[in-house]
Amino acid sequence: MDIGKYANLLASTIKDAIEQSGKSMGEVAQCAGIPWSTFFRRLNQSDRYPFTVSDVVAISEVLDIDFLQLMKEAERRYKLAA
Repeated sequence: MDIGKYANLLASTIKDAIEQSGKSMGEVAQCAGIPWSTFFRRLNQSDRYPFTVSDVVAISEVLDIDFLQLMKEAERRYKLAA
């Protein structure tokens, strides 16, 4: 598995989920307890600074999305891109 590629697809999945929620990126970062600079870096340079599991759990809670659903969508995208 290409970890950098997977990290990018997870970040893309998170971006899409945030857009669908109608919340702002800043609001999600703040509610998830992730400093904005860290959140921005993980969204836009995820191959170098990937989200941690605790980040993804916090984000999924803020978005009211099941953590496993978010991870499964990232995995689905990874398989499609392979």
